[in-house]
Amino acid sequence: MMWRGGVALAAAVLAAAALALGCESNLPPEAPDRPAAKASNGNVRVGDLAPDFDVMNASRNTGDRLRLVKGKVNLLFFWSTSSAGAKDAMPVLSDLQKRYTGRGLVVSAIATDEDVMDVARVSGDMGATFDVGWDETKSAQTRYRPPTDASIFIVDKAGVVRFIHGGYSGGLAGDLERECSSLL
Repeated sequence: MMWRGGVALAAAVLAAAALALGCESNLPPEAPDRPAAKASNGNVRVGDLAPDFDVMNASRNTGDRLRLVKGKVNLLFFWSTSSAGAKDAMPVLSDLQKRYTGRGLVVSAIATDEDVMDVARVSGDMGATFDVGWDETKSAQTRYRPPTDASIFIVDKAGVVRFIHGGYSGGLAGDLERECSSLL
């Protein structure tokens, strides 16, 4: 009996540590046909309807805005120019956009920096070939509350958040490809 209690305590400690580190379950909601919940007070979770956003497109000088693209799979990358993970993520995300855009994938990066000129320059230097938005009012960041810098949210065609990754590391490339292709 004492052994079971120790295992339960260890499991609870591990679960609390995972939550504290910003890890999010990437499992779909238990009942796939249940209606998705609206994200409450900006804490977006897997299974929530993705909040819309409206940010300036920093990768073009056309004055257009970036938003969720309805009916498409959206990969949203929250980053900053000082992010260590962004340099590694940009080429991987560019490759995903190139290979899957014809099947309905839209990759958008949302920068949280203070200076739009830095965002445009650095994203270009990092090889971004997709649209890069500048969240000048921090409205997208407030709605999504990314768990860490270089966080990724993958939203299905119905507008439901299906995967969240807090931070980017090189080992994530294969997971992103599998997750995106599973939703296309």
